[in-house]
Amino acid sequence: MTTLETIAHKHKANVLAMGGTVELARVNRAPRHDGSYHVEPARDGGWLLIVTERGREWERTHFADNDALLYRLARDAASRLAGQYELANRVGAQDSRRIWFARKLELIGLLSDDWRERLAAEIDGILAQAPYDDEPLEVLSAPHPARDWLVGGSVVAMLLLGWALAHLPLWFAYDLERDLDARGVPLEASVISSTSSRPKIGTTYHLQYAYDVAGKLFETREVVSETIGKGFAAGDTLPIRYDPDEPERSLVDGNMRFARLVTIYSGIDALLAFVILGGLWGWWRRRNL
Repeated sequence: MTTLETIAHKHKANVLAMGGTVELARVNRAPRHDGSYHVEPARDGGWLLIVTERGREWERTHFADNDALLYRLARDAASRLAGQYELANRVGAQDSRRIWFARKLELIGLLSDDWRERLAAEIDGILAQAPYDDEPLEVLSAPHPARDWLVGGSVVAMLLLGWALAHLPLWFAYDLERDLDARGVPLEASVISSTSSRPKIGTTYHLQYAYDVAGKLFETREVVSETIGKGFAAGDTLPIRYDPDEPERSLVDGNMRFARLVTIYSGIDALLAFVILGGLWGWWRRRNL
């Protein structure tokens, strides 16, 4: 019977043969909840590839044999390597998929002719639905009266998108506190470690704790204020609340993570606003002198 260790060893050899790194060849054996996959043995002797993020399962694919699983792992690795290659060798207005697909086929072909034919069939299916879209260079390079406005608008839109993405931790903290306030279950957790730091806004404590829900052990790390975290040491019990629907989501009782993040982000936003408005004011003065 093939073990997961054997699968990982073969996949590592495949990735290295394609010019990838050991890190790219890693096969996770347990969920990491960061959007990556992990592999588990299936009850029928096959394999399961499962993708999880923030405690939610986004994909569960069954593979009946080793070859099918190894092909999927190799295809994903080849896709990342081909994406890096395309970025470094991009050609003007050419559809980026031309280089990307060609490189993927080349890399997979280093491992197996059968796999290359299988990937080629998959790519043909994609192109049947979404053919290559190559615009003529002269169309893209022709001057447009609204180009400056389009470029400026695009820059502003990208800045706003970056700003919104940077504030996602605020939403996650709010969502967690709201859910635990509504349906959180109180529980005593065991402190594993407690360390303190002294940032300019005040002392904070980093508490690592573990708790048991229905026989399953969960472990997490949380930043709390000095009022909450001071005095706790390894082995102490710590009052928490956890989400019964997603037990890996928990929060130390009284920890106002959202309010603390609002204070931090408000200061950063105020500084950014000052810098941006100062730059705009300088630009306006230069244009009107």
